Amino acid sequence: MAFISAMSAIVQGGLLRVVIPKFGPARCAYFGVSATSVAFIGVATAGNSEALYFWCGLSSLGGLSDPSINSILSNQVSDDSQGKLQGIMASMNSIAMIVGPLLLTQTFTYFTSDSAPVYLPGSAFCVAAILTIAASFSFSKFVGCQITQVKTHGLCLAQSSGVVYPVKPARKPLG
Repeated sequence: MAFISAMSAIVQGGLLRVVIPKFGPARCAYFGVSATSVAFIGVATAGNSEALYFWCGLSSLGGLSDPSINSILSNQVSDDSQGKLQGIMASMNSIAMIVGPLLLTQTFTYFTSDSAPVYLPGSAFCVAAILTIAASFSFSKFVGCQITQVKTHGLCLAQSSGVVYPVKPARKPLG
């Protein structure tokens, strides 16, 4: 636990200040979510303590995603809606903190029981990876649409899947 805390402190205390301005919040969000997903699979299949340390170190790079996502979302709403956005984000985080342990402990219990089709103690991390990847698809549709915004004669248009439609302009570029 001390290793994970130290790595998280390095990412949140120093790396964020350098990486987000250099690469932009969208790329950092993608990288953080990808690192987290890969690390979940790595932890699930780690065969020794050295591998586990490696995957836990990689998972600390997931700390790049939350501030990046918050930055992207807060730039998409007006100043008078910031409180609503933060409330929604906090509510979603709370729901995840309630549902996550219930789902993942039951997954672990099932895949370590005698009735499981395969003994897989890392199954909870596999489920976490699947959920993280699923959430990243939703995020990528939003960010992909927002990144392709273009202004045409004062009207802001977005293109997603070949369909062009008017949207509210982003307050700041997404990077």
